[in-house]
Amino acid sequence: MPPKFTRCLTSLLLHRRHLKFPTRSEVQRRATL
Repeated sequence: MPPKFTRCLTSLLLHRRHLKFPTRSEVQRRATL
């Protein structure tokens, strides 16, 4: 797995913990993934 992918996953998890709701960027990333 490339470091970028892991970084995205970790950042997504962190954002999820802080916001507790999906942001527009997160939704777009999910769509791309």
